[in-house]
Amino acid sequence: MFDATRGLYRLISVDPTCKNVIVNSTIVKELDFHKTSQRFGHWTDLATGVVFGIGFKSEQQLEDFADCVRKAKVAVSGGSGGLNKATTLQPPRNNMDPDFRELFGRLGLKTEPIENASLAKALAQLGGKIEEKKRINFDLQGECDLLRNVYLTQNNNNLDHKHAALLGEKARLEKIVRSGEVNQGQGDPMTFDYTKKQLEDHYKVLLDKANRELSAALEENMAGKDRVQEVDALFCKAIHELTGIHRMIGGAFGGSARGTAAE
Repeated sequence: MFDATRGLYRLISVDPTCKNVIVNSTIVKELDFHKTSQRFGHWTDLATGVVFGIGFKSEQQLEDFADCVRKAKVAVSGGSGGLNKATTLQPPRNNMDPDFRELFGRLGLKTEPIENASLAKALAQLGGKIEEKKRINFDLQGECDLLRNVYLTQNNNNLDHKHAALLGEKARLEKIVRSGEVNQGQGDPMTFDYTKKQLEDHYKVLLDKANRELSAALEENMAGKDRVQEVDALFCKAIHELTGIHRMIGGAFGGSARGTAAE
C-alpha cells in the first residue's frame, strides 16, 4: 500500500500475535515479483537482500497482486498508468484483512519511519569495525612475512657457517697429508701407524658430525627446499673429497710404513 508518511509504496505484513511487522519492503523500480506457481510468488527486498514468499487461495488473486506490484513500480518510476496513492498494494481483501493503518493502531505500533540518521550511524560503526579488522589482518600478514624471512635467513646463515667449517677441516687434513708426504722417510713405523690411526679416528668423527648436521639442517629447512638441496650437494662434494683425502692418507702412511719395515 501507499505510505503517506514517506511517500513510498510498501509491501506490508504484520503478525498480530506478537505485534511485529514481519514484512516491510519498499517498492522500487528494480524490485521484481516472480510467480513461482499458480498460487505462489516471491520477491527480494533490495534493502536487506531477504527473499519473501506469498501464497494465495486462487490464481486470480496472485495475478491481481502481481498487477498491483507492476503498477506501483510504474508509479515510482514516474510513468503513467500507475496506482493512485490511495490504492492499497496487497492481496484482495476479505473480512479478516484489516487496513494497514487500522491494524497498526490496534497493535499499538508506530508508523513513523526509522530515522535515517540512526541507520547511517549504525552503518558507519559497522564500516569502522570492518576497516579495523582489515588493518589488523594486514599487520598480522606483514608480521608473518617478516618472521618467515628471518627464519629462512638464520637457517641459510647457519648452513653457510657449517659448510665453511667443513671446508676448513678439509683444508687442514690436506695440509696434514702434504706434510706426511714430505716427511714420509722420517720416523719409525709405530709413529706412522699412530698418526694414521689418529687421522682415521678424526676423519670418522668428522663424517659423523657432518651427517648429523646435514640431518638437522634437512629437518629445520623444509620450507627452503631449494637451499637445502644446494647445501646437501656441497656436503656430498666435501665428504667425497674427504674420502679421497682419507685414501691419500692411507696410501702415504701405508707406503711409508712398508718402506721403513723393508729397511
